[in-house]
Amino acid sequence: MPISNLTKSFLKPAWMIWKNLSYPTGQSLKFALSEETYQTLSRYCTEKTIPIEELLPFKSNMVSIILFITELQQLGFTGLGALETIEQQLNFITEMGKEK
Repeated sequence: MPISNLTKSFLKPAWMIWKNLSYPTGQSLKFALSEETYQTLSRYCTEKTIPIEELLPFKSNMVSIILFITELQQLGFTGLGALETIEQQLNFITEMGKEK
């Protein structure tokens, strides 16, 4: 069954996130961070009851976003609004930290 254009446009942002903000098979955040930084993240996740295993597939910029949103939710914020399109936001996120 062919995928409709609507389905493709719906999946594009999700694919962008997965492709650009997660590690390929065999790699993980644990090996990208120094031991000290990983231990700090691990302690933080334990304090906040966040399963660190769920963060390991993602690169540090995505983990920062996840933790930021989690903190906002714990503070009672329910929405962040949207001034940019999803694609603009994802492009900004995927380009963070890259040298130009």
